[in-house]
Amino acid sequence: MKASVVIGLQCVFCDSALESDLNNEPLSGDIIECQNCHQLNDYDSLVDVAVNKEVDSLFEDGLGF
Repeated sequence: MKASVVIGLQCVFCDSALESDLNNEPLSGDIIECQNCHQLNDYDSLVDVAVNKEVDSLFEDGLGF
């Protein structure tokens, strides 16, 4: 059985959840503006940070690979 995980993206500057435009899904290389602090976030960096946090969390919970 395969499990799936939904990972939300958070601003690297203020840690606020980033809202997505339902009509335009972000792609590699996109820049996303935080609606809270208005800083620009690189989508690829956001994904890297979010995945690393989730992997660390899984290992802490004893569910690692």
